[in-house]
Amino acid sequence: MKLLLPSLLLAGCGGDGPTYGGNGSAGAPPPAGDSGPGADSADSADSGEPELVWELMVARSPYGFLTGAWTRGDEVLVAGGQINGGDYGFLTHIRPDEVCVEEPVGEEALWWVHGAAEDRYFAVGEGGTILLNEGGAWRDESTGEGGILYGMFDAGERAWAVQGNGTIWSRDEGGWSKYAEGLSRLFKVWCAGPEQCVFVGENRIYQLDGGALEEHEIEGQLWTCSGRSFSDIWCVGGVSGAVVYHYDGEAWEDVDTAGLSVPVFGVWTAAGEDVWIGGARGLMGRYVDGEWLVEPALTDEEFHGVWKEGEDVYFVGGNLNPDEAGEHHGNIVHYGPARGALELGPCD
Repeated sequence: MKLLLPSLLLAGCGGDGPTYGGNGSAGAPPPAGDSGPGADSADSADSGEPELVWELMVARSPYGFLTGAWTRGDEVLVAGGQINGGDYGFLTHIRPDEVCVEEPVGEEALWWVHGAAEDRYFAVGEGGTILLNEGGAWRDESTGEGGILYGMFDAGERAWAVQGNGTIWSRDEGGWSKYAEGLSRLFKVWCAGPEQCVFVGENRIYQLDGGALEEHEIEGQLWTCSGRSFSDIWCVGGVSGAVVYHYDGEAWEDVDTAGLSVPVFGVWTAAGEDVWIGGARGLMGRYVDGEWLVEPALTDEEFHGVWKEGEDVYFVGGNLNPDEAGEHHGNIVHYGPARGALELGPCD
């Protein structure tokens, strides 16, 4: 199928944070041109650089909910599927000249994609799915034990995956094996190196730094993490409101969430970069100079993942709860130089 994607633009930044009333409904996006240029567009005009805009780049993609993203060469891959029991997974490819869908990818919905090299990356998801793509060909490395693998990180010499039932899986040259089990519920893993990782979930942070797994009890549920280094890690979450924790190399501390009134599901940062977040009710924002800057929402549905590549920031998600027909759809908001109207269809 091929869909014309509306490119709804909102230039500028600022605005009050959204209010949270559940997992969101299929609300209509604002009309194109609803807001005039703000600080970003004025700065761009003065400098002669391309105007940076906020745009709902993909609206209600029927392929399914979008879960997480990763850069492969000159494209960004976004995992997804009809989560919680769908027939197969897919990858949305955001390319310089198009956005297209690779399907099917496996026989279950996908919850994460990540790799250590352009020609070697993994996708994980429901039914214990672990798929490895090497040189353009997919190979099934699934656990055979079912369950949902919500997150994974390929750190090169070692890859890691987390299962919702509290199991950590590890892959080395000998293949996949259980590293730990019987832990608190787990949702994501982030690593600074093969043996430097954090695993997060229900009221716990598990930290690995070349030795034994250390357990840290926290208040609140964490959904995911990202870091600038192993001494500068940001983890986000929440169920009825926002929860944010930061590690400075010495200790974990909860971060003031003033301005964030909803759970935060996605986070991205890197060396020299701001902390970008996405969450419930269309939450999009970033942490700058000790303050959360929240953008006006372009949808009232969830963002599950955030990814930045160059000037482009992508917020991916959709309707986490199914619609009346029992289906999930996907949304992508883009911040950066305007992409314009795009067509979404099968990748060549």
